Amino acid sequence: MGKPNLYPLIMTFEVNGKVSDHSQTQFGIREVTSEVNATGGRAFHINGKNILIRGGGWTPDMMLRESSQRLQDELRYVRDMGLNTVRLEGKLETRNFSISRTAREFW
Repeated sequence: MGKPNLYPLIMTFEVNGKVSDHSQTQFGIREVTSEVNATGGRAFHINGKNILIRGGGWTPDMMLRESSQRLQDELRYVRDMGLNTVRLEGKLETRNFSISRTAREFW
């Protein structure tokens, strides 16, 4: 999708001529568009480039057998299948799901 450019943003807020608050951060600008293509499917574009979204449903172990290794293995399966998105099935995931090394590398 091209090199992600980040830009600095510095804000100061004044009340009666004195700084009351300030903040700084970095931000990026991305344009996401979509359209219905000739076959009736939805085509997505990020910054003008086509992107094919491949995904599936994700649900945790229904027997609540939490295992960091199992989570890593399952995320690796998702990556190896070529998926670039997953839909959570309305069940809460463990904290390891959002901070896992594999998830950070993948998403």
